Amino acid sequence: MFTALLFQIHAATQNDHPALAQFCCDNPDYDVFLTGQAPDEDEWVEDFLTDVPPSQFGWTATHKLIVTMPDDRANIVAVIDVTEDMIGKGVGHIGLFQVAQRLHGGGVAQEVYDALDHWLMSRAPMSSVLVSWTAIRAAWPFGAALVMCQRAHELALPRQANNISVMSCTNRSCR
Repeated sequence: MFTALLFQIHAATQNDHPALAQFCCDNPDYDVFLTGQAPDEDEWVEDFLTDVPPSQFGWTATHKLIVTMPDDRANIVAVIDVTEDMIGKGVGHIGLFQVAQRLHGGGVAQEVYDALDHWLMSRAPMSSVLVSWTAIRAAWPFGAALVMCQRAHELALPRQANNISVMSCTNRSCR
């Protein structure tokens, strides 16, 4: 589909099931944070590949993306779920942006986000939007350049409650 400097970004398919299951097994922290337990790999893969927002949200396209090394599609380094026009026309909603835990802190997220944002902008003039959990926002590299669009307090998830925010980049330093 498109590339980042060191990575290839592909549309995920059922053929990627084994690699996605391995990514899930190797990177349980996000799901543990959300639900308090490690995910079932097969269920996680099926949800990633098939879940879409409700039709009443007015979205126009969803993209289930995997990020890999250039010649090694079986070695997934990140997964992304993007929905176009869900929050509003011209908005690329990033519902999931998960980088392999072993690569945290090395600039991979920034590189992949830049490529994703460029790709979304090339499809149509779009603003990237991130649904931000309180703990995740603190680690997001663009904190100062994000503005609050909407906030839902105390979103109940199994075993814990979180605040969630819809954030939008306000300047080109995010891109």
